[in-house]
Amino acid sequence: MKKKFTLLALVLFFVSNAQSTLNELVQDWQRSKLHSIAIINSMPENKLSFKASEETRTFAEEFFHIVGANYGMSSTVFEVENIGKGFSKDLTKKNLLKQVEDSYNFVIKNLGSFDVDKFNDQIKMFGKYDITKGRALVKIYEHQAHHKSKAIVIQRASGETSPNYMLF
Repeated sequence: MKKKFTLLALVLFFVSNAQSTLNELVQDWQRSKLHSIAIINSMPENKLSFKASEETRTFAEEFFHIVGANYGMSSTVFEVENIGKGFSKDLTKKNLLKQVEDSYNFVIKNLGSFDVDKFNDQIKMFGKYDITKGRALVKIYEHQAHHKSKAIVIQRASGETSPNYMLF
């Protein structure tokens, strides 16, 4: 119940302060991109395929999942072509960094030109969820944060130290 109330409060806040919120979302995505890059840079290349357990994704797979979702989910909201289809999953740190940075830049670029009058427009996510574009933007940010957190757990399980969180 508390989670639903918090999400509702966030959505209402977004709707009432759309332009200011949009600018803050751009800043949040820029900061999250820098944090993701720092996390990847702090993981040795020979541990990119490390798994904390057999049934989980590897460190790199968590970030590749973020890449695909950043492109796929946000292209639905922004009504633009999903240019990330078929991105390279070559297991090198250089490629992982490039794919992650490019996907965050895609979201940031489209957020920067997003029409705030469309915050309340209804869309269908994954062919089954009817939500507003504003709420979808929250869910996309939540998704990348969730998988980035999972990558940090994997990184720590591998014996490596993660960089500190970048709140601001």
